[in-house]
Amino acid sequence: MSGALKKARDSRTLVMDSILIDINLTQIVSGESFLIASTGVRNSMELLGIDVLDVLTRIDSFIWGPPLLILLVGTGIFLTLRLGFIQIFRLPLALKYVLNSRKSEAGVLGDVSSFAALSTALSATIGTGNIVGVATAVKMGGPGALFWMFLAAFFGMATMYSEALLAGRYRTVDANGQMSGGPMYYIKNGLAGKWYGRVLAPIFAFFGLSVALFGI
Repeated sequence: MSGALKKARDSRTLVMDSILIDINLTQIVSGESFLIASTGVRNSMELLGIDVLDVLTRIDSFIWGPPLLILLVGTGIFLTLRLGFIQIFRLPLALKYVLNSRKSEAGVLGDVSSFAALSTALSATIGTGNIVGVATAVKMGGPGALFWMFLAAFFGMATMYSEALLAGRYRTVDANGQMSGGPMYYIKNGLAGKWYGRVLAPIFAFFGLSVALFGI
């Protein structure tokens, strides 16, 4: 009996080893394929006289430069003025709804409470990136960078409120009776009848999925 158990254990070990070898080989082959492809693209660009590092640096400087700053902070300023400084005057009401979500939302349709939604949003927002980002900003721009970060966050509260409001306003119920919402839904449903709404919604979903695949 002990000999049969030993043979079964040995065979299971061989199977597991073969599986691990296959996984490692697959990872090596896929890594080498990606390396070969990226090397080929880089060599092609170098043959055309294009400096890859210079191109990436220019793209990075443009994206994370004044255009993005104007879009993010400018949108926050516009929404703050349009909504009458909602992040100040409606903050007590928001805290009331969050802290007393069980009483204030009795009989209201939805899958989660306001407190659960807030906890989920905070868990997805606050992380190591915030800590590293603050440290990098202070290192590169000095302590004054904290003031501008607080200022951008203040106006960004109006942007976050608008996104959450639109997500709740244009959410849908799927076949399983669960709520589904987000940017792709309020772009599609909020811009119903507009051709750019039908185009932007799948583009946002595609890039959102692509970013999620890289663990960002």
